[in-house]
Amino acid sequence: MASDTVAIPEERGVETHGIERVSPTTRTHVRIRDNFTMWFSANLVISTVALGTLPSAPFLNMGFWDSFGAIVLFNFLGVLPVAFFSTLGPKLGLRQMTISRFSFGWVGGIIMALFNVGACIGWSAVNVIVGAQLVTALSGGAIPLWLSILGIAILTTLVSIYGYRYVHGYERYAWIPMAIMFIIILVLAAPHFSPVVTQNSGLAELAAFITFGGAD
Repeated sequence: MASDTVAIPEERGVETHGIERVSPTTRTHVRIRDNFTMWFSANLVISTVALGTLPSAPFLNMGFWDSFGAIVLFNFLGVLPVAFFSTLGPKLGLRQMTISRFSFGWVGGIIMALFNVGACIGWSAVNVIVGAQLVTALSGGAIPLWLSILGIAILTTLVSIYGYRYVHGYERYAWIPMAIMFIIILVLAAPHFSPVVTQNSGLAELAAFITFGGAD
């Protein structure tokens, strides 16, 4: 069993801290506001916009208000368990993803890990592909899509190796230029907005609502 006195490495190299418990006396990153900037920057990205455009796809044909309702409802439902389990971190000294290892045991932890791997691969694919499309478009096709995908994937992998300290050093400020760009896009696009009415009814509307909510 891991010792309760294991400290977070202070060296500026590859992150080596594993799933060991971090005792209250060895915790070095305790600013609550960093949780906001970390996740705000992570979600204020173009891939989130791409996901929000799914309701207009032919296989969903959703309107504005049922799309808006699905986003609000399913985000609220998704946040509740995450928020609850996050409260266990300060009490247990464990990162949230590590808690399942102790809650579900060895075999159960493997199952949870597989679910997490699947979710991370899917969301990473969305981020990398959408980002690569932007790089290719901005380069006027000079950088092929496959090279853009490969470059972004390698770059993000290298950054992740160095751990939370470096990731959040970037995320702490990345939301600022992104917020400015989104505000500019909103101002320019607002005059062209026109709420779309759903083309579904009955079970078809319910199916589209749940399908989009699951993706959201």
